[in-house]
Amino acid sequence: MRTESPVQPAAWLRLDGPRDRDIPGDTQAWIALAQTAAQSGLAGLMLQRASCRGLDLPSMVLSHWRQAALSTASRNLHFACELRKMLALAIERGIEIMLLKGAALLPTIYERPELRPMSDLDLLVRSAAVDSAIHLLEDLGFQRGKALLQEDFFPKFYYETEFYLPSVRPVRVDLHVRPFRPMPLAQTIPDDAIWHDAQRLKLDDQTAWIPSSASMFIHLTAHAAFHGCDRPLWLYDIKRFAESVPMKWPIVIQRAKEWGILTAVRQAVISATHALGEFCPADFIAELARHRPDWRERWMLAQAPRDAVSPICHVFCNAVCSKGWGNRLAYLRAVALPGRTHFEGLRNVRSPGAMVMALTRRTARAVLRPVLSLIPRLPGAVGR
Repeated sequence: MRTESPVQPAAWLRLDGPRDRDIPGDTQAWIALAQTAAQSGLAGLMLQRASCRGLDLPSMVLSHWRQAALSTASRNLHFACELRKMLALAIERGIEIMLLKGAALLPTIYERPELRPMSDLDLLVRSAAVDSAIHLLEDLGFQRGKALLQEDFFPKFYYETEFYLPSVRPVRVDLHVRPFRPMPLAQTIPDDAIWHDAQRLKLDDQTAWIPSSASMFIHLTAHAAFHGCDRPLWLYDIKRFAESVPMKWPIVIQRAKEWGILTAVRQAVISATHALGEFCPADFIAELARHRPDWRERWMLAQAPRDAVSPICHVFCNAVCSKGWGNRLAYLRAVALPGRTHFEGLRNVRSPGAMVMALTRRTARAVLRPVLSLIPRLPGAVGR
């Protein structure tokens, strides 16, 4: 059967998929689907679905997906090895580490390492343990990623910071002190909110923490919504988690409402349902529909997916939606006058003139970025 439009990988992840119309009808369509699935990290899952449906895949597609799945499994096992080293040292030093996203989902709802790719390890620590966690990573050979605006921008204003383990097989760690990106949420969600009913997770001979089922569902949905619900893998995480773990839906509603992110939960649930089919009870969906968010909640949700291309609007949203003039002014000062480490790649950054030029270039990029993003790329510019 010939397809009139490109087949979307998400169609293969539905409970009733892939249906006949979701199976490419020619070689070019198969190639496009194979490449998209591998790039989206869905090759392992789609191989599993093809096996469950008894589909005979073209040899080229089968080989491509097997290679991608093998690469995913190898990378995940490498990450797991490094994670066990972190957990062992954390236990020695009395540091509690919570796993988020893929690091928490792989050992709980995905039965094989090739089914759920990870590009990094998302780890959450308590606010009082941030410095200890940073020293732990540095003692294991990790190096700081790109410098933030100020030395204390994390954790004062930003929710995470990056670390890299430079090696033949590099590992990236996103160290979180809060689970969500929009800065104003730090005022509505206590730093320990996700910890109070967290669960222990046994990983071989090590122990970590994961969020409770309600908090995990909220984090998965809000994270997807704050990134525009643009990755099928994140939507599938939501659906698979909801179907794999006993859920107390009233607690999800109550907690997400208290945290000021129920609208984000609703948007992700709607997107996942549209792409993958129904998976939440009708009364939960009805309760989501009855929620009336305030202007802050709507604005943060609308802005968050555009933060990278619209940094000025991002700063403005953070400042206006935050509470307290002291906090707003401290944030705006940090954004307007970043520290020298933020420009550490520039020559002569210690001179006042170089700092002024760096600030000017940075401001110009922020102003022009949303404008330039609207201009179509010239022929031949794709991929640059």
